[in-house]
Amino acid sequence: QSDNVKFVYVKTLEELVEDIASLHELASEAASPPSLIIVDGLDHYLRGSRVGPLQDDLSPVAHVAALLHDTAAFLSQILQNRADGQGLCRVMVSFQSEGEGSRDSDALAPELVLSVLDRYLQVRCTLEEVKRDGEWRVYLSVMCPSLVQQWHMVLRAGGALEFRPVFGGEQQILDQPEKHKQENERCGYN
Repeated sequence: QSDNVKFVYVKTLEELVEDIASLHELASEAASPPSLIIVDGLDHYLRGSRVGPLQDDLSPVAHVAALLHDTAAFLSQILQNRADGQGLCRVMVSFQSEGEGSRDSDALAPELVLSVLDRYLQVRCTLEEVKRDGEWRVYLSVMCPSLVQQWHMVLRAGGALEFRPVFGGEQQILDQPEKHKQENERCGYN
């Protein structure tokens, strides 16, 4: 088994879509298909891709997310066939919801972009800076069913990261019958 890492740097949304789509072809021929796809800075690729009304603004987000989801499923199938059902391909996407300083008036509303990504990606990791000295809250949200785990992350001198769970920071939405019904419908359980 090969432990190769391949970095691909694209400049535009169109190049990103093309490279993701080409993974289907490359994986069929490759000795070791990818088991992880990382898209860093999706917000960067979405800038300048606006084409019209709000619905069209979100279509590039949905297109990329659906393509990533489909590609990961395809690669997982290949990996499972080659690894006795043990292989999976995962997807990680970073999206900076707010720019440093001021918000770009031409940018999509972060909540809308994240809601589209949530439809296709299984877990959302949200970072919230607590103090300027490298202290953060980390929220891991599983979309179906809704579950949030909260962690405390501190960046220590020398670059070491320290993680601690926040007890009582776990919230499962099951005690609200109407909300639970909506979750089941959204997740396709009804």
